[in-house]
Amino acid sequence: MKYKLENRNLYIKLLLVVLVIFMKNVIEMMKAEKPSKSLIYPYHLNIAGKSHIPLPLDSRYIEYRKEWEKNPEEKKVSEFPLHLDIEATGVCNLMCSHCFRHSRRSEIGDMNFEIFKKIIDEGEEYGLYAIDPSWMGESFLHPQIIEMIDYAKSRKVVDVMIHTNGTLVDEKMSKRILNSGLDTIIFSVDAITEATYNTVKVGSDFREVNRNIQYLIFT
Repeated sequence: MKYKLENRNLYIKLLLVVLVIFMKNVIEMMKAEKPSKSLIYPYHLNIAGKSHIPLPLDSRYIEYRKEWEKNPEEKKVSEFPLHLDIEATGVCNLMCSHCFRHSRRSEIGDMNFEIFKKIIDEGEEYGLYAIDPSWMGESFLHPQIIEMIDYAKSRKVVDVMIHTNGTLVDEKMSKRILNSGLDTIIFSVDAITEATYNTVKVGSDFREVNRNIQYLIFT
């Protein structure tokens, strides 16, 4: 009970921190030249607590978000994808009960870094805006995942995001992530209680992942 109370208090504090950072970025955007209200969203805050949107507003980012929102409404298909999901690795260290990986029949492994660079280079040629180097596997199992993130940012990809189960985001990895160009990290927790989490996320530990998330926030 004591742990649950402390955990709840921690989340309340984190929510307040995120709210303060978000409001600060909103105020900064309002001070910028003709800010677009349609671009102000909570998920524009990156893992370092800063806005994804460069100030003054970056023209490529504005183009990206406008196309992302308007293309579905106008039933328009862009000449080249705005965003690419690139499976850096098909390997995962968990056996979650609800995961569709269990039905996968194809071989799994790590993507060669040179192939990844070739994809990004072609994307740069056609104006690629965003990538997520994750899909069915755990991205941080790839030995060069940080280098992949850095390479994508060096090729003018304005929004690099990643999904993770959080088991490998320890204190050392948190520092590497924060020093990379990663814009967004999404933790797949999939449960709100410790008991449910440890039941469905086979191979993981609720408290360990919570600790890893704290490493990333407070490093």
